[in-house]
Amino acid sequence: MTARLSNPTGRNTRACVVEIGSHAFYFSYATCIAYAGPLGAARRANVWGPTTGRHFRELGCAGFPVVEPEELDAMILRATRRERPKHRGATAGAAASAA
Repeated sequence: MTARLSNPTGRNTRACVVEIGSHAFYFSYATCIAYAGPLGAARRANVWGPTTGRHFRELGCAGFPVVEPEELDAMILRATRRERPKHRGATAGAAASAA
C-alpha cells in the first residue's frame, strides 16, 4: 500500500489531498471535505465559506455529488477499514505469549 500527500492548488494553502492506495481524501484545513475512490465520489456541502469553496474548486472535487455529512463519514470509514491490516486481538496475543 502506498500513501501520498499532495497540494494540487499550487499555492501555500491549507488544502491537500491524501491518497492511500486507491482512495483519495480531500482536506480543507483539518476537515475531510470529499472522498473519491473505489466506493465512488462524494463531498460535503460548503457550510464554511468562500475559502472552503475555493478549496473544493482547486482540489478538483467541486463537481462531486453532495451528500450529508453522515454519509460522507460512513464512506470514509468504509474506505479506511478496507485498507487497515487485519490484526489479532489482545486475547489471541496473550494466549500465544503464555504458551
